Amino acid sequence: MDRIKIQEKIRTISDNLSRVVINNKVEINKEEKTVKFILINDKPFLSDDEVIIKSELEKEIPDNFEIIIEFKKFAPDEEIFGKLIRQILQNNFYSLYACLREEDIKVSKTDDGFAFVFMVDEAEAGHIKNTRVLEQITQLLSYNVCGSVVAKCELIEKVYEDNSAQEEEMEIKEMLDKEKTFAPRCFKIVDFSPIDSTDCPDEATCICDCNSVCDNLIICGNLVSVYEKESKNGKKYLTVTINDGTGSMRFSYFPKEKTIKKIMDLKQGESIVCIGKNEIFNDRLSYSAKYINIGSKPKDFELPKRPSLPVPYKYKTVFPEPFKCYTQNNLFEEQVIPEILKGKTFVVFDLETSGLNNSPEVGVLDAITEIGAVKVVDGEVCEKFLTFVNPLRKLSAENIAITGITNDMVANAPLIENVMPDFFKFCDGCYLVGHNAMFDYKFIDVYASRIGYMFTNKVFDTLGLAQRKLKLSNNKLNTIADYFKIVFNHHRAFNDALTTAKIFIELMRGEKELPRSIVNN
Repeated sequence: MDRIKIQEKIRTISDNLSRVVINNKVEINKEEKTVKFILINDKPFLSDDEVIIKSELEKEIPDNFEIIIEFKKFAPDEEIFGKLIRQILQNNFYSLYACLREEDIKVSKTDDGFAFVFMVDEAEAGHIKNTRVLEQITQLLSYNVCGSVVAKCELIEKVYEDNSAQEEEMEIKEMLDKEKTFAPRCFKIVDFSPIDSTDCPDEATCICDCNSVCDNLIICGNLVSVYEKESKNGKKYLTVTINDGTGSMRFSYFPKEKTIKKIMDLKQGESIVCIGKNEIFNDRLSYSAKYINIGSKPKDFELPKRPSLPVPYKYKTVFPEPFKCYTQNNLFEEQVIPEILKGKTFVVFDLETSGLNNSPEVGVLDAITEIGAVKVVDGEVCEKFLTFVNPLRKLSAENIAITGITNDMVANAPLIENVMPDFFKFCDGCYLVGHNAMFDYKFIDVYASRIGYMFTNKVFDTLGLAQRKLKLSNNKLNTIADYFKIVFNHHRAFNDALTTAKIFIELMRGEKELPRSIVNN
């Protein structure tokens, strides 16, 4: 039953009903076989209106159900409309409700309805833009108010009170925990052979941990590429890229006349050890090598796991929102929650990325551009997490065509190191679920571990579950969604996550136990 489609049809039939609203609260009594609709209008209902409306509703309702219509006249003033906005914020977008005062919401009457403006600072405006809150609030208002609703944000400078002593204490504790956890991991250098210098360093730092300024930093890895370039003053230098299995590093190197031929003769895949420094250049951390020699890491080296930073005590960048999924396959069939899901909490997540490389061992890691997730508690979707992420690189035309995410959309988005602590908190104590989950989970695992957060959650994959239970021609997300009659906008993180959650709930029907985790945590 398409409520909006029916509403638009009724509006065209009678001028008196041109602004009528069918409230989204449809009451279905299956025992008494009744369906109750609430209709709101800013004009008095006429005697013929009920006949017109019932004739349209009967086309969408099973014959054995009786239609009951409750008519309401609602013509709010600015004050009532403002209170309605506050109520919607409190019920659906609590984090925004908490930071918006009454005076921050400006309401005005228009010829055809209402307009409202949120007076917010830059951070709040970015959050509202990323989560599309304005569009959602406007839609919820349209369920209750006749006429058009226009919404926008205006930037203002806000003055906030200082953090409490408790918050300052917690932030200091987080900082100290981070310092303790971030001791760089190293490995012993073997098979040393000199090119630039005869001094053999003892250890090299894993590239994934080379994230701070250092005057004497030793790295070691397989040669990926060497390019000769020329500086503005005409001096020749090399751009070198190496990979040590934990990450890649591209750096500059000014060769010496006596060794440049040996450096240029190095072949792709050969292992080298470099001595240089990490420093801030053009607002970014940049490595430059002073000496290059032959050397490698031990063949049996495994990157040691380190303890995770504690779960952040509050969200700082991305604030989850309450979310209720109103769409159902059939309003007239009982929706039974699978028993196996009761008493458990799942985070179903999906990513959009700049490419397909999720492994530091292969080469330059692609970037996360969007994270979308929903929290499922006792078998019901109740919360969402959604944000763009600035990839710090230009997106390809092919990537933009697939995801619909443009460079402008991510230009002012938060960086992954600011997003990941909030996502780690969102997932705390939950099972994780994804479709082809290992692909997205590897991105999450790598980027989180780089800043000290170690995911140990069990991870379930709807792709494997579908292969086992459904026996379809293929197990793509849209194919499985079609099987369960779920309509969605593919290749956007939140829509894919919500659809995966619905599919997971369906796949768990009849299961006696949870599936096997695809990661060994």
